Amino acid sequence: MKNLTWRLQSCRRRRYERNEDDPVGYGEALVELGDTNKDVVVLDADLSHATMTCYFADKYPKRFFNVGVAETNLIDISAGMSTMGYIPFCSTFALFGTGRAYEQIRNSVVYPGFNVKICCTHAGLTVGEDGGSHQAIEDIALMRVIPGMTIVVPCDANERYQYPRASPGPRRRCLLFRPKGRGISPCFPATRSVMEACFRYSRFVGE
Repeated sequence: MKNLTWRLQSCRRRRYERNEDDPVGYGEALVELGDTNKDVVVLDADLSHATMTCYFADKYPKRFFNVGVAETNLIDISAGMSTMGYIPFCSTFALFGTGRAYEQIRNSVVYPGFNVKICCTHAGLTVGEDGGSHQAIEDIALMRVIPGMTIVVPCDANERYQYPRASPGPRRRCLLFRPKGRGISPCFPATRSVMEACFRYSRFVGE
């Protein structure tokens, strides 16, 4: 039962009043996580100013890795780093992270059971000026058929802030999706208990 209990690490309770266009909550949470855990590393596919991993890159440049427009390498490098004891958070757009790198997620991360956090932004149809080539309508469907994959879709900046704090400890393959918007929806209070329940449930049904 002890292994089934996933505890959120204690963190400063932050509340975002508006649903920010960019994943500010995610970026700031990565920085705070890096402050307390030296094993956390962040990788990006040349989109750090869109995914907000640039926050982490500014403070911890030696623990940030930009692999360029090469999503398959992004996943494989993250998998390799996880075998060295690091906790990689890798970020890119959902279409490229789940589509172009599908085989790498399946065979290099999930099959061997490595502790990699795949954090995809710009999911769904609301990608604005990026257009149809960047719309990801099949991303969740692709990941749902992989046994042992945990999928989290935070609804606002508060849940995006909670996600990184909830995910690094256990050895679990986690995938975060974040649709893109421009602050048009309300932002709810931080949902620590909801995120904790989500991870508990996913661990129970996934294994």
